[in-house]
Amino acid sequence: MTMQKTMVIKHGGSVEAAGARLLKEVATWAQAMRVALVHGGGPAITEALKQSGVASTFLRGRRVTDERTLTVAEAVLAGTVNKRIVRALQAAGANAVGISGEDGGLLTAIPSVEEGLGFVGDVQRVNTKLLETLLQAGFLPVLAPLGLEENGQLRNVNADAAAAAVAGALRADWFIFTTDVAGVKESPDAEKPIPKLTIADAYALIETGVATGGMIPKLEAAVSALCQGAARVAICDGRTEGLLARLLSGEAIGTVLTA
Repeated sequence: MTMQKTMVIKHGGSVEAAGARLLKEVATWAQAMRVALVHGGGPAITEALKQSGVASTFLRGRRVTDERTLTVAEAVLAGTVNKRIVRALQAAGANAVGISGEDGGLLTAIPSVEEGLGFVGDVQRVNTKLLETLLQAGFLPVLAPLGLEENGQLRNVNADAAAAAVAGALRADWFIFTTDVAGVKESPDAEKPIPKLTIADAYALIETGVATGGMIPKLEAAVSALCQGAARVAICDGRTEGLLARLLSGEAIGTVLTA
């Protein structure tokens, strides 16, 4: 029996509103491959905080998380956003199961090495046992990016970094970022994205300042996933029609990174 291929998808909060078509495609592919989906929820967290009268602050593309923000982030990520995605996948015919990095010791986190981020965590290790159990039983895990320190302290984990750690740990054949941009560009006004990048190229784009804002953690996460065992990473517009079929058939869509 041939081993089923594994695809990990980072479902960006920026494409969630327009993501129904993409989730239908994800559900279809989950019948032929092992698929795990890690989602963000940045816009939903920002909106929930705004309604509570709390301003959102970002540092190098990551949300500064105090105690109140952490409580809101957990409720939005593991609750509202996670279940909304699960419902959409179920409606499209997938056996979707909503979990967070807190469940089954899935994501062990440590305080972020970057100062000033508060209760933000970096993934120290991934316990794939729960994911493997679900995947082998034909379920599609939908993971909210939250992690626990060994002492039980909750940490808000950047969704890109969480997805990268999962993709690496599962040795994913494909790790796909769905975002609201066409891919990585050489300049903001460039018409088309860079079709292919190596790890060295990605570092160069960060160091020279070509990559800015939210693209920095995406590129860092892409490199991290490749170094940990993922075969290839694609950064592309999640609103593209037939995105997964076109990517997997070899069509040049977005930016594809390989080791």
